[in-house]
Amino acid sequence: MSLFMGLKVVHEQSGEEGILEGFYGKEGKFKVRFKRELPNLKTDAKGNIKGNERIALFFKRYDFETRKGITQ
Repeated sequence: MSLFMGLKVVHEQSGEEGILEGFYGKEGKFKVRFKRELPNLKTDAKGNIKGNERIALFFKRYDFETRKGITQ
């Protein structure tokens, strides 16, 4: 999962870009920081998002590349 740290993600409904900051928990949860507050989000007291919000991560991985990184 550390390969994805620092990559850009897109909130599908608003089109806002954010950066993948870190991972926590055993269930594949992650933190994303957006530059601006996203409109019409329902959050709890801790700031966790309620409901189903979709984000997308676009990247390229080349077959014959010797480096183990991801290109965005």
